[in-house]
Amino acid sequence: SMEISSSVTWASSNTNIVTIQTSGIASGISVGSSTISATLDGISGSATLTVTAATLNSISVTPTTTSVFIGLTKSFIATGTYSNGNTSNISNSVTWSSNNTSIATVSSKGVVTGISAGVATITATLEGESNSANITVNFAATFQEVSNVINTNCNICHGSPTNNSAPMSLTTYSEISLFADSISNRINRSEGSNQLMPKDGPKLSESYIAIIDSWIADGKLNNSC
Repeated sequence: SMEISSSVTWASSNTNIVTIQTSGIASGISVGSSTISATLDGISGSATLTVTAATLNSISVTPTTTSVFIGLTKSFIATGTYSNGNTSNISNSVTWSSNNTSIATVSSKGVVTGISAGVATITATLEGESNSANITVNFAATFQEVSNVINTNCNICHGSPTNNSAPMSLTTYSEISLFADSISNRINRSEGSNQLMPKDGPKLSESYIAIIDSWIADGKLNNSC
């Protein structure tokens, strides 16, 4: 006998499931079976090739450790690694859970909400695979933290030290219902937006934004105005 793979004509009975090159290399396209035939000088032989779905080998959860203030949210991402080497964002497919829902709850999409101070473990599970990440829930930002952010970043428009209008209302809770939503919206706008606060940027750091949003959430919770 002799090896004639490069001489025969290869064919697949269902190219929606398997395609095959002239060299005899087959590629799985979708789940199912196809008959692969080799023909030379009017003589042919065939075999059945079955394509199975890639299986989930592992899950990673990011960020692996993070923190959030009480009343605010943080999104986690679950990434699956499959037997064929591919990776995929499976955040919407996994089952999310928190080991302590009195500290932090998690939605079906992986969005965690801080409930009370402490540490919770957030787990993503799918097809027998799972992985976890920890989140620390902190008490609301302090007056000093908020005051430092405002006086460092708002005085170009609101006086030095900051003493007027919306930003200062946060440190006193005066008119918080009037200004809070607008401030939160503006500090969270994209870099370059003409409505971004501070005016003309640069955008506040993620930690500074979290401090202000935490203060606003706490202010609304504890003040009836």
